[in-house]
Amino acid sequence: MKFMLNGALTIGTMDGANVEMAEEAGEENFFIFGMRVEDVEKLDQRGYNAQEYYDRIPELRQIIEQLSSGFFSPKQPDLFKDIVNMLMHHDRFKVFADYEDYIKCQEKVSALYKVRDPGPRVVRALVALVGMRQKVEILPAE
Repeated sequence: MKFMLNGALTIGTMDGANVEMAEEAGEENFFIFGMRVEDVEKLDQRGYNAQEYYDRIPELRQIIEQLSSGFFSPKQPDLFKDIVNMLMHHDRFKVFADYEDYIKCQEKVSALYKVRDPGPRVVRALVALVGMRQKVEILPAE
């Protein structure tokens, strides 16, 4: 949230604090990607299988293979083994299901960042939100 004071472009899923921030500052001031509650419920009914995404998305498969092979940690090739295992077999957050939408959303953020400043309207909305949240956090409980 503190990055908003500098006009940072905020990207995230619609959960947790992002829900509150989007409600206060306006969803149009955020880059939201991924499943919404109803999408997650549908996926839960069908059953989430990370292997399906791994098999279907070559870029995602390459990332997992690089993590598994020690590409990023040649001196400790098993360094990311637990992360890969969690993503492939125990991912309650369904990270792979949001991957393609994240890439598309990040491309929009990158394009806006390259072309222009997000504009004073976005910055004002986000700064106001941070100020509102800070005020709430310092008020004594009744």
